[in-house]
Amino acid sequence: MIEADIFYRHPSEKGSRRRSNGRAARCRGGPRPKDEPLLAILTAVERGQDLLIDVLQSETAGAIRYVLRDHLARGAVIVTDAARNFGRTFRTMGVHPERVNLAQKQRIKGLYQVQTVNGLHSRLRAFFRPFNGVATKYLRCYLSWFRVLVHHHTETRTGFFSIIAKGAAMARA
Repeated sequence: MIEADIFYRHPSEKGSRRRSNGRAARCRGGPRPKDEPLLAILTAVERGQDLLIDVLQSETAGAIRYVLRDHLARGAVIVTDAARNFGRTFRTMGVHPERVNLAQKQRIKGLYQVQTVNGLHSRLRAFFRPFNGVATKYLRCYLSWFRVLVHHHTETRTGFFSIIAKGAAMARA
């Protein structure tokens, strides 16, 4: 059973010399434009197993299929919220979608729930908080870092670096 959801972030050009909208790099502050597109981060968790987290190029069914194509077996059950773009995507992949409608205060639907992936989104927000924003071009690297932290059940940066050191020592041996 796999839980999937999309997490949204504002794009950031932190550290760049020239912004894509033409304004000077050092001008800060002010409200964000209403029509600014958000970055969509697809998160899929197999209960008690691995985590897939990746930035979507767009929120189309094809982009979701592209990210999930190697990770879902035919006949798997995937639980999502009531987002429309998930239903068609999973049916064409041969995966059985189950929907939990959070807007109607439905948290659990029999065996199905999306609380694991929503809790992961909360941990992801907390992970990004000390960095005061992450540049969009480095977002995939930070997501990989977060994935290692979650997979090895460590919450601290020192724990992360000890995992990396152990891996490097194993590679040399």
